[in-house]
Parts: sequence; C-alpha cells; structure tokens
Amino acid sequence: MRLILTMAACFLAATIVTTPAAAQTAMEPYELLVGSWVGELEYLNYGDDLTLVTLPTRLVVEPAGNGKRLDLEFIYQEPDGSEVSGTDQLYETPDGLYFGDRWTVEEQEVEEPGRRLRLVLSRDGEDDNRAASIQTVVLLEGDELTITKYVKYSDTGEELQRNQYRFRRSKVSGR
Repeated sequence: MRLILTMAACFLAATIVTTPAAAQTAMEPYELLVGSWVGELEYLNYGDDLTLVTLPTRLVVEPAGNGKRLDLEFIYQEPDGSEVSGTDQLYETPDGLYFGDRWTVEEQEVEEPGRRLRLVLSRDGEDDNRAASIQTVVLLEGDELTITKYVKYSDTGEELQRNQYRFRRSKVSGR
C-alpha cells in the first residue's frame, strides 16, 4: 500500500510540474536576472591559456516568450573601443536548462526571495577544440551577478577557469 501511495504521489507531482500553469511560473527564480547590468568579462586567452583579457561588458536581460524564457544581450567593448554584441536565451527544457546550450542543473538555490540565486550547470562539450566537461556557476547576490565557466579536459584531466562575468545591476535601463 505504501509503495502504491508513493508511486501515486510521484505521478501526481510529475503531472503537476508539467501542467501549463506550472510551466508559466517555471521561470520565476530566473526572473531575478531581468534588468540591465554593467561590468566586465575576464577570460583566459585561447591562444596561450595564460593571458587574462578583460573587456568592459553590459548585459540586458528581458522576459520573452510569454514569460517562458529570458532573452539576454551581451555587449562587449573591444580593446579598440568598438562594440560587439551577442544574444542568448535562457529557458527550462524537459531535461534541464537551455542557456546558450543544453545544461543539466546540478544545483539550484534561491534564498531570501528576490535577493540570492545560485545555479550550478554542467554539460559535456568542447573547449578550445578539445572534449571537456564544462561547468557554469551563476551567482546572483543582491545587485551583483557573477557567471563563471570552469573546464575539465577529457584527455588530460586539466582543469581551468575559462572565463568570468562580473556585473552590477544598472540603475539605467536599456542598452
């Protein structure tokens, strides 16, 4: 009897999670990212894996898709002063999270509603044309946002921090 009740509860929970009403609120923890951000991207140069490069960077995060995804626009200032932008999307999938690629959510913590979000995402992929396990950690604390990419190469086991975005929420909206 206990096994049947447990199975029924699991089935009910799975059904509730996949209903349209639940899907509309699924993005709720990520809505903390909505807004304009200013900061920098620091990355380990792919040419030598030694040189750190820092670029002033802005990020604009907007709700889209009837609240079921976030659109992100990264605007980088190159060393010559020119600006380059790139877009990304963030949304939930049946098997994890899409954030520029499909990720498995290893950890998700939301504390102090509206103040703290921590995500640990992982996937297998490539970095510098080499097979690797990739981990991205997204940490939002108040008005500070950090997104850090870690890489572990499959062939050597070498680990490194490939890049890190550091942002502060901007009081000015838009691009």
